[in-house]
Amino acid sequence: MFSLSSFSSFGVGGSRRPSACSSVAASAFVASLRRSGIVAASVLTSCGAGAPSVVAAAFPGCQFFSASAPAFCGLGRAAFAARAAALVRALAASPSPLWVCFPGGVCPAAAVPSRSWVSCGSGSWSECALAAGLGVPVLVFMPVGVVPPSGWGSWSSLGGFLGGGWWFLPAVQPSLFNNLMK
Repeated sequence: MFSLSSFSSFGVGGSRRPSACSSVAASAFVASLRRSGIVAASVLTSCGAGAPSVVAAAFPGCQFFSASAPAFCGLGRAAFAARAAALVRALAASPSPLWVCFPGGVCPAAAVPSRSWVSCGSGSWSECALAAGLGVPVLVFMPVGVVPPSGWGSWSSLGGFLGGGWWFLPAVQPSLFNNLMK
């Protein structure tokens, strides 16, 4: 059975324009982490709007990745991809990591797990693909009306666990976090 308590490091990404249900799910996720005693140092997120901003506000002192950091200066729009890749790589190097994502739409067909950053037209799904390619389990909260991508073979496993497993949960059911923390 899947349980958030099986993980000790959490990276969070998501759409800059989240749906209302994704925002509710992100808030429920944060509340679950706080109830379980997760400390800010175990949480990684970015300067993105949506779920990352909810997480950053709830965990001051979290590992925060900003596209305006000196490491990304001069990259222009590529700074966002570089920031996202650095975030996911740092998570992959953390103990017992889990990537949690609140995407805003359908997964592009170009998104496939990879050990290097490959833009698929969606930053959220590109982050998921990199996390999975690096062996980090991925939890995706699907927007209303969006189904898990088909044709991902072993990557679309709902029952996998460590080593890049995927779980897809409907974002309209944030109460699921109460059960996932057990």
